[in-house]
Amino acid sequence: MSTEAPLTNKDTAVLAGSVNTSNGTGSGTVVTSLRRILSPKSWVEYEVGAGNGLSFTARAYRSLSQRVFCTCGLMTVSKRRPGGMLFRPGLFATFGSQLDKNTVGYFTWKAGLTSGVSSKLVRDTQYGNFSGTIHLGIPHSFVSLNGVKKFDGDGLKLKASFQFGTYGGSFEYGVVKKISKFSFLGASMSIGAPTGVILKIRLTRSNQIYNFPIHLCEEIIPSAIFYGTLVPVGCYFVISKLILDPYKKRQKILELEKQKELYKTELVKKRREAEAAIELMRATYDRIVAEEESKKGLVIINALYGRLLGDYDERAPDIICTTIPLQCLVKDSKLILHENSKVQLPGFFDPCLGEDKQLKVSYLFHGAHHDVTIADNEGLRIPRQSHRVSEISGLLPS
Repeated sequence: MSTEAPLTNKDTAVLAGSVNTSNGTGSGTVVTSLRRILSPKSWVEYEVGAGNGLSFTARAYRSLSQRVFCTCGLMTVSKRRPGGMLFRPGLFATFGSQLDKNTVGYFTWKAGLTSGVSSKLVRDTQYGNFSGTIHLGIPHSFVSLNGVKKFDGDGLKLKASFQFGTYGGSFEYGVVKKISKFSFLGASMSIGAPTGVILKIRLTRSNQIYNFPIHLCEEIIPSAIFYGTLVPVGCYFVISKLILDPYKKRQKILELEKQKELYKTELVKKRREAEAAIELMRATYDRIVAEEESKKGLVIINALYGRLLGDYDERAPDIICTTIPLQCLVKDSKLILHENSKVQLPGFFDPCLGEDKQLKVSYLFHGAHHDVTIADNEGLRIPRQSHRVSEISGLLPS
């Protein structure tokens, strides 16, 4: 578990802790750190940990140019042994370079506690990210690959990783799902030797992180992998249907009701502004209608905007007439609306805040009757042959 707390505009404190239990024996660690921003290009951080001995780490970051940066520092670990205290120092340095818009490369050197060098490449895009690492060290060397696939719209991520080295290998797969505005829930299965099968559950809420690793077995057993994968997925769907979805639905309704209450006085004002704008359009409307009728061009018979679902009433307060504003947008017997909300169009306003809105247009073109209904954010180009419903002689009905 870890939590981050900004103290000032330049200082941030982090408190982290972990508790482990195995065969009736428990252990734990507590780590606290303080980071201070010195300038837009540099910061320093101090970290103190206690648990399996005492540790102290100091690190500093510096941006060397627009593309190159480095982090360096020192660490010490002291443990109590039968013969006295064991004190082990260490040094480390990392150099990074922005290779392109989405790719960063790292080179890290460590000496002391775990000596070695490593090279890492990270590529992050809107569709996912990929990273690869090669580490050569004493006593451990390994190669690892990590990939994450992002799905827009529903806050879902699928991830997989592979690592192989002198201490064995492991394969991990999992999923991360956004469960609320500031919360993410993730679960992954780690299968490796000699680590065995481990189920990892991670909950991230704002600046707080909770990790729950569950060691299912020390050997690779198919049944442990199967149930370790299936049970968390099943539990999530049950909890989602019984708790999360109803909760989010209630929160959405409450938020919508709150917005509507605040919007009531604003709605009256916007309705008056729209009516005033339509009055100013009447002369333009009459001129455009006369021009279009004379050449049997595009004439808007009726246009409605708002909540047009089922058997709606045109006089309902959540529906407004937009015939005049749309006719005034007709140019050379054409009307083009882009893929944006129609609320911002002259003579329009939002009659039903938070609800799905539609625009229905009935129009004449070359004496033929046309009808079309589109969603609020959908684009519109008329006239079109596909909108035609019947032939009508004559001009605008009285």
